[in-house]
Amino acid sequence: MYSKSIELKGLWLEKTPDTNKIAALQKEIQILRDKMLEKVTAYRRGKQYVLTNQQQTTLESYKEKHGYGKDMQGQGGRGI
Repeated sequence: MYSKSIELKGLWLEKTPDTNKIAALQKEIQILRDKMLEKVTAYRRGKQYVLTNQQQTTLESYKEKHGYGKDMQGQGGRGI
């Protein structure tokens, strides 16, 4: 995704940007984001059946201490 983002920036910086290429690359990036979100959702659902309640509490506590999931919107994430 990182390399595609760099490629997209390069397309925008061309003297005459090819809007078709830009649109196609943006679509590819969105597809990758969607796939990542699906994996995160599957992980979250799956952990409910694998971890005990105490383990889930410990994991959430760890995440809070280390800032995971905190306002990831502004950092290129989706608050995941």
